[in-house]
Amino acid sequence: TTLRLVESSTNQERLIHYLEMMRHIPDGWSVDHRLAYYYWMDYAISNFRGGSLFQNFLGEIKKDFETTHRIDERDNLVLHQPKMLTKSYSGPFTPVTRIRGISDTSSVFVKNWEFEDLQYVLELVNSPRNPRERDFHRGKRMFEKGLCYNCHQMLGKGGSFGPEMTYAGNSFGIEQLTRTILYPSETINSRFQATDFRLKDDITISGRVLSESDAFYVISKDWTGTATEEIPKNMVVSSSPSDISEMTPGLVNGMEKDEILDLLYFITEVPSRIEDPMAFDIFESKTAFHKSDSSYVELVNYNGRGELRFRIATASDEFKIYEGPFYVHKTSVVEAYKWLDGDLSETKKRTIHAYEPKVNGLRYVLQTNASSRFEIDPDSEQTVHGTVPRLDVRDIIQDQNNFNITFSGMLDIEQAGEYTFYANYDDAIRIYLNNVMVADDGDNNWGGSIEFSIRLQKGKIPFRLAFYDQLSTEYLFVEYEGPGIDRMEIPAHKFLLAAPE
Repeated sequence: TTLRLVESSTNQERLIHYLEMMRHIPDGWSVDHRLAYYYWMDYAISNFRGGSLFQNFLGEIKKDFETTHRIDERDNLVLHQPKMLTKSYSGPFTPVTRIRGISDTSSVFVKNWEFEDLQYVLELVNSPRNPRERDFHRGKRMFEKGLCYNCHQMLGKGGSFGPEMTYAGNSFGIEQLTRTILYPSETINSRFQATDFRLKDDITISGRVLSESDAFYVISKDWTGTATEEIPKNMVVSSSPSDISEMTPGLVNGMEKDEILDLLYFITEVPSRIEDPMAFDIFESKTAFHKSDSSYVELVNYNGRGELRFRIATASDEFKIYEGPFYVHKTSVVEAYKWLDGDLSETKKRTIHAYEPKVNGLRYVLQTNASSRFEIDPDSEQTVHGTVPRLDVRDIIQDQNNFNITFSGMLDIEQAGEYTFYANYDDAIRIYLNNVMVADDGDNNWGGSIEFSIRLQKGKIPFRLAFYDQLSTEYLFVEYEGPGIDRMEIPAHKFLLAAPE
């Protein structure tokens, strides 16, 4: 039997039910079927969330399954790797090796952040000057990167080991929220506080009490609920609320400063979106992914009323009712709107990019501490070279001012005709097509926008964009439309790497 999974809570429960029922079947397994079971179990453990004992529950199912293996099966399983069963194998995505892209949320240590590093830029979190200064969608990805969903509920998703976070933006000021994230033991919610048990042998054991009997306390020692311990009551000398939070400090140490500000923006912005009856958003797990990978897409209806309708523009022109998250396997434009009490919201779009790193993308040259606009000294110690899959300065540089970036590559034009380009940016840009400057806003100081139309021939044409940032937060967003193309962000697979200059 091939397990088919649609990403909704109902079918998550169905998949877990199948895994539970199949775990004791002793015979009839091939190596490939065993591997398929392990693939689906690991998928559930990695992607599904529940209460404090949920992961322990899945782990016990997996252990029971292992008891049905014959000795020869165990030897064969060691020699094989998970793979597709047949051409008809169906799942949420093809089980392939994950390849880290620039938009992946894998953590690399950045800095041991202290409050003093952030306190003077916290005013930028909710700056009224320009909403583009903060990235709400990246803030949600940082919520995932910081492992917040493991312990906290946010918009109906996540664990219950820690406090609900959906309305935290109303409960905490921005400085208090920042300190709570950086120093979780400063203020501990009594409902989620561990207990310190001092024993007769002068050992102290800490954990959250799950249950107790006449003879024992049963405590949980971590958020998964799998590390439990029984403490005999006759060994306890005293007990008291712990002054050490069970929340691990340093969860944002793999983030850049701007990413932390976006995380704070996401948390503080959610309550106001819930208050807007027509508010909804389209979120993706990766803005750009390797062509052999996929991106997980979910639509969030903040107040839960009405219905969301969506379409994937590259797959269908029909809008359909949104029933649960889904995966996209290629460059896609997801469009959605909300229908509530006879009213329609504006349609929102998100472009999700698939690319081949050795073929697609743009080369860039970055020079920090730039003394003049657009002019990059290739021999300067402040000059860095690299590649990116899409036009986004925030993927390249964090927390810098006065820098130049030049993007260059080839733009694949599949059909001749008139194309219109739209750019929003902070602070100044110049755009070149076919080695001719077609847009110039080089004197701007505070961000702006450009729109221009140009007739292009079919083929791969030279593309170059020079970007200059002076002060404060930087952003760059470029869209186009043309023959057979509705207005959209230029897809990553339309950029081709040119030879280095």
